[in-house]
Amino acid sequence: MIAEVLDTLDTTIRQTESIIEKLKQVKQGLLHDLLTRGIDANGELRPPQSQAPHLYKESALGWIPSDWNMAPLGELAQVDRGKFTHRPRNDPAFYGGPHPFIQTGDVANAVGGYVSSYSQTLSERGTTVSQEFPAGTVAITIAANIADTAILAVPMYFPDSVVGAIVAPSVNSRFIELSVRRAKPRLDARAPQSAQKNINLQDLRPLPIPLPSKAEQDAIAERYEAVQLRLDTEEAAARKLREAKCGLMDDLLTGRVRVTSLLDTAATA
Repeated sequence: MIAEVLDTLDTTIRQTESIIEKLKQVKQGLLHDLLTRGIDANGELRPPQSQAPHLYKESALGWIPSDWNMAPLGELAQVDRGKFTHRPRNDPAFYGGPHPFIQTGDVANAVGGYVSSYSQTLSERGTTVSQEFPAGTVAITIAANIADTAILAVPMYFPDSVVGAIVAPSVNSRFIELSVRRAKPRLDARAPQSAQKNINLQDLRPLPIPLPSKAEQDAIAERYEAVQLRLDTEEAAARKLREAKCGLMDDLLTGRVRVTSLLDTAATA
């Protein structure tokens, strides 16, 4: 009976992991389509350029819908580096307060999502030598790992290895994050092949961004967020199942959990 419970859990975990992998593939393909084909007035992806060439025009980034424009990132957002001017950098008097101070790793770990966790905080004194960016800012790494992106869930401070793009009200922050994420290979290729790769504001501010109307930007962001929410939900379910399996053996062997109820729960998961 115990083996049956574990087998049922293993099957459910494998099924959930399969859904997650399919959703990741869907998200990747959707990201490309949303940023090259967009969403038409009927709420559908436009047909590809090969099928409807009259709907597209050439641009610096290839074919884009004919009613889209192009603009440099610096015209769509206030793009500034973070800072931490005090030396030595590890002076404890500047840390340990209530103010989130994110690093490149925190941005990378968010994988394009909303960053709300952080590895370090600043004291009130620390804030005087750094710079705060508001919630909704697109954070972009420019050192070591190039052009990893995330959106701030709350106001945060940055070191100079992270750039903040404070997006204009007429532009959708998620759309900008997706556009910069798409440019990551090009930005990474520009970084000098030194001991630690880096780019600077002169690489980011002129970055060409394809620009649909605000309504279409919002629709693109909403479509992307819906797939991401489904993926997050399935990943949370998979974590819960793995945790349940890890804690199961002791409970079953000591009789603290009835096997029959677990079978019913697993079968309906």
